[in-house]
Amino acid sequence: MKQLELQQEEKSNISPVPPLLPPFASRNDRVGKYFKRYLKLFVFDEFSPKFIASFKNMEYMTGVPIPLRKEDVEAFRGGSGLKVLHIAENMSWIMGIDPGFRYVPEYIRFMNQFFNYKILEGLV
Repeated sequence: MKQLELQQEEKSNISPVPPLLPPFASRNDRVGKYFKRYLKLFVFDEFSPKFIASFKNMEYMTGVPIPLRKEDVEAFRGGSGLKVLHIAENMSWIMGIDPGFRYVPEYIRFMNQFFNYKILEGLV
């Protein structure tokens, strides 16, 4: 029984050190030109001040463009909203398409705030 409790604790541990930004700048981008066309699938919006205020330590996301797919905008208009995981997936797409995107550090910080480090290691 005690061993099972230890396993559960291990699974839920969040890394005390947030994932570091991968060395995008030092890599020679050989495939970026093939992915740029996927940027057309996204539109950008920002979190509302009310949304940002509803979370602790999210001021860094003020003015940061949030990537949304066109179908996400339709779902949002319908009143159902979007899950944080879906927003993080869109951020991951943008980081993969354009590693030099200006807001990559904010995206990494956002994902680190909401997700377990193992998920982030897989995404980033």
